[in-house]
Amino acid sequence: MNEIPTFKVDCESRPSGSPWCPPPDDTTPPDDRSEPGGACLAVDQSEEEKKTERQPTETGPASMTSTDIESQHPQELIPSADNGETQEEHREEHKKEHDEEHQQEHQDDSEQRGPTPPPVQSPVATSHSVHEETARPNMRRGPTSPDAKSVQVTQLRAGEKFVSGTPNQHPPVGSSAGKAFKVGVSEDRNRKCRRTMEDSHSFLYSYGGVDGQGYFAVFDGHAGKHAAEWCGQWFHEYLLHELIHTPRTTPVPDLLNSTFHIVDTKLSQVAAKVGAHSGCTAVTAFLRLEYQSGEPVGLVGAGISDNVVSRVDPHDMDDQPWKQEAIALSEARDSTQKAAEQRKPSWDESQQSKGEVRRTLYTANVGDARAVLCRGTKAVRLTYDHKGSDQQEAQRITDAGGYVMNNRVNGVLAVTRSLGDSSMKEFVVGSPYTTETTLGVEDRFLIIACDGLWDVCEDQDAVNLILNVKDPQEASRILLDHALSQFSTDNLSVMVISLKPVSFFDV
Repeated sequence: MNEIPTFKVDCESRPSGSPWCPPPDDTTPPDDRSEPGGACLAVDQSEEEKKTERQPTETGPASMTSTDIESQHPQELIPSADNGETQEEHREEHKKEHDEEHQQEHQDDSEQRGPTPPPVQSPVATSHSVHEETARPNMRRGPTSPDAKSVQVTQLRAGEKFVSGTPNQHPPVGSSAGKAFKVGVSEDRNRKCRRTMEDSHSFLYSYGGVDGQGYFAVFDGHAGKHAAEWCGQWFHEYLLHELIHTPRTTPVPDLLNSTFHIVDTKLSQVAAKVGAHSGCTAVTAFLRLEYQSGEPVGLVGAGISDNVVSRVDPHDMDDQPWKQEAIALSEARDSTQKAAEQRKPSWDESQQSKGEVRRTLYTANVGDARAVLCRGTKAVRLTYDHKGSDQQEAQRITDAGGYVMNNRVNGVLAVTRSLGDSSMKEFVVGSPYTTETTLGVEDRFLIIACDGLWDVCEDQDAVNLILNVKDPQEASRILLDHALSQFSTDNLSVMVISLKPVSFFDV
């Protein structure tokens, strides 16, 4: 693998070409991946405008490149400004009218429905929460049901025990687990445009039982919440399983690739059982401590019995429903966490026997969820957008017997790779794009977000917005609010990981 100054890319080679196989002219693709009508629900379009939007385009992928990406979602229709009115003033006026109209509609609906019943808590969504009653400061989300549920974010207080392997749990202030990085996450259903929340996210400190390591992921669902919700709760377990059951020298990009394929197969089989054929785009990142030789720090998997691991074996592809499998994995996690706590490495011994330790960031993605690294003041994209507008992706789909129309697979799906989507798996594969990046002192933070942000914000603009923001929670909220102010029409999930320049042997 060729090195590009501490930045290596492992990507499936793609043939060149410009295929374009449109179906009959009367085929009208939906406006969005997850539900009909991608424009905001509160906006009432005229019939003439709707007809104009449905006109199929004749341009093909030959006129586009991987960096020339068209927006997947139609933007909200805004009347043109008068001559004596600036565009900015007009946008503000339109937004105000939009908010007042939606508020009135919401009030009318509430009067007709009567009082809203209390939300029903899902045992799957709360099975990992350490403090069930802990509030979620600065977290943004829509109604509890039928939205996708990420594992509850908790913040441990001083003196409370931090258990590595617990999703979405912040360690106590001053803990060695939190000295290498800090995570902030914000989410919003975008209720003006979306009836449900189909995003999910997950992060872990001390991933694999090693302080300084971390796991971060965002899953953007479509055609339902099930795939994204399940991945948000269990993907990290399957990756840990691969880390345990493979030689220590196995390249991490290979482990990520195999994990994506295993999870993709599992989603398809479980979906066939329960009849929920949803899918999700995904972006995952694994921050690992390594010696200069590339060998990992710590003994991931040491001390975990075969009996415990077999209970989370992803190769055992049974047909358990979503919740039954979640319970089995939850039981196995408890034993795995205890073993991980007992096998943390001795930093002094590691330093003496192996030499200096480096931080390496591994990423993998399918679809258009994206990871962007801030190096100095520059944005470095670590992922690849798998869309129908990409020439090589369109060629691959055509070679497989499908077609691309209006930048959509078979005129339906806007992304060309995803997890789940079993009904289109012949064309929409789960093979990820992976990267490997050795981090240095100039690497300041990482942004992981779904396309709800990236559809309305360029990589460099996102970096510039939070360049001088120290708190990652505040930074994630700034990016989310910016996307809403730019009339994003999708669910929004934004995660910011602040990378701290620390000496790991001082923890």
